[in-house]
Amino acid sequence: MAVAGCGVTVRKLSINPSVPIESSIGRQVDASKSDLISRRYASEIRDLLIVHGVLCFPGVWLDDEEQLEFAKSIGEIKSDWDVSSDGNVNGNNRLAEYQKSSIFWHFDGFGVDIPEFATIMSPRILENGKGGATEFADCYAAFEELPDTDKQLVDRLWVWHSFETQMRNVNPQPTEQEVEAWRHGGPPHIQPFVWHHGSGRKSLLLGGSANMIEGMEPRAAAALIRRLNAWITQPRYVFRYSWQLGDLVMWDNTGTLHRAVPYASDSKRLMHRTTIAGWEKPA
Repeated sequence: MAVAGCGVTVRKLSINPSVPIESSIGRQVDASKSDLISRRYASEIRDLLIVHGVLCFPGVWLDDEEQLEFAKSIGEIKSDWDVSSDGNVNGNNRLAEYQKSSIFWHFDGFGVDIPEFATIMSPRILENGKGGATEFADCYAAFEELPDTDKQLVDRLWVWHSFETQMRNVNPQPTEQEVEAWRHGGPPHIQPFVWHHGSGRKSLLLGGSANMIEGMEPRAAAALIRRLNAWITQPRYVFRYSWQLGDLVMWDNTGTLHRAVPYASDSKRLMHRTTIAGWEKPA
């Protein structure tokens, strides 16, 4: 069956171009569990991910081991673990507290030299057995549609990101002990304002972890970061996926920003997340 917008033919896999019709990213892929874990379509799925940014596989019901096997077909594994902001579910109150920052826009791996290529996630527990959502912002379209003056301004700028900055979105008035713990999680790290991908495309990548621009006066830098974060996350670039048990979603980590739609910290929501190592060093 032909895969719309990709130019390849893949048996039993098809992109539904009407899901969603209002967003530049996010496509539903019709596939079975055996399709995903057999590795038969791994290269096609990678290509589709690069084209569409977010791929949604409804009702495939992969368990933790099967999700890991599927992820291995896409690339080298960076991490594989459960995430929840409910300490009673994940058993680690500190990690549960840190997970609260996931409701703010971010990309995975902003604090390392080479962030993850892709993230794969599926729900294990949802409130009342269903519900909850994750939003994704198209950082490729956000760059492509920037005014030329802004493109010229930001294309070679470098931005400092930090876990402390991301956590201050959750807790704007932390104690000294909290700040020390955040800083212990990793020092600030510099990333490009605009990512130049091997595909030839460029993405405007910021998020709630961005706090300074190299070589720019702090007040002007903060204003530019605020303005362009708002640009990236305007509704025309955002795709919201509403979770159902059995679903699996994967996304291009440095071509999109993502965030969890806020949910009750005692909802017992539990997701299983697997990340694929990146290989493109920012330039």
